[in-house]
Amino acid sequence: MASTIQVDTIKDIGGNTMISSNGSGTFTSNLPGVGKIGQVVQVAKTDTYSESIPANSLSSTIVSGLQPSITPSASNSKVLITVTLSVGYASNAAGDQTGFIMKRGSTGIALGNADGSRTRLSTGLNFSSTYTLENMSMTFLDSPSTTSSITYGISLFNGGGSTNNVYLNRDDRNDNGSYTSRGISSITLMEVLV
Repeated sequence: MASTIQVDTIKDIGGNTMISSNGSGTFTSNLPGVGKIGQVVQVAKTDTYSESIPANSLSSTIVSGLQPSITPSASNSKVLITVTLSVGYASNAAGDQTGFIMKRGSTGIALGNADGSRTRLSTGLNFSSTYTLENMSMTFLDSPSTTSSITYGISLFNGGGSTNNVYLNRDDRNDNGSYTSRGISSITLMEVLV
């Protein structure tokens, strides 16, 4: 035996409308937006960036012009961070590694486990040529536990055996020719309501 419950409104104990229907399949909900995106902030960097970093070192500098801020609407909100970089590298040795760490303020987040002398990064890659512009990206769900403004950013890593330049949005050669490219780098923040 099939049963059907038909209502046009569901109210809480205080008489507040939680869900209502217009009778044609369209619902309006006043329930908290669990799992919904509350706000989206993006900073896109289209100019170039160059930083000289000592051998096998993680820079303490936060890349300028790539620092979005977000103010969560609730202390239990999460922030979904997507970093997408166009990276150039000046190492002369094929296979040298570069990478980055995400930062909330000045604190590193989304880091690999500590293991001996290995550098903890959010992600990295091995370069095959100084003439290439490589894509490096990472997504991480952060739990900042605050309703204050938070600024996110990145710091770069040089895994080469000597001081090298790490670039954003350009390669190392940087010739003024149609065979040389320019890229874009961005950080996108999305508040996830819980």
